[in-house]
Amino acid sequence: MGESSGTARAYLYGLSSGARLAVRQLAEWTYPEYSMGATFSLPVFNRTARADDLRAPLETQQAEPALQRMRSSLLIRPSGR
Repeated sequence: MGESSGTARAYLYGLSSGARLAVRQLAEWTYPEYSMGATFSLPVFNRTARADDLRAPLETQQAEPALQRMRSSLLIRPSGR
């Protein structure tokens, strides 16, 4: 195992000091880990919300007759049952 690290160091000759450090850290798995992230979302054309707004009155309109039938059937039922 000592030979492979010596061979890797021989190939690093001629690189800048920063590049040498980076390659050595990668080879030895001793590099520091940093991460950062950001997410930004801007719904320009919110098609889903528009579709929901159009669908809601239609669904209400379609549900009204069923609701009326249910109310009528409850009023017609005898109270003893």
